[in-house]
Amino acid sequence: MLLDDDGFMPKDSTGQYMGGEVRSGENVSLTRLHTIFAREYNRIVDELAERDPDLSDEALDTLAHCMLETETQKTTYD
Repeated sequence: MLLDDDGFMPKDSTGQYMGGEVRSGENVSLTRLHTIFAREYNRIVDELAERDPDLSDEALDTLAHCMLETETQKTTYD
């Protein structure tokens, strides 16, 4: 997922955060949450790509989303 050089969500030309959803910049807590999930997604993708360099971008994306969803559910429901 696209982050700026400092590891934060990039802003568009109007200064709004681009988090994949219009509400991602509504308040600082939601922006923080989107940033954390984007960083975790990127961490997972990097780790998977290092383990298996033959995985396609689509496979990396699918696996990372599944793993992130698992982490989210584990945190929410356990």
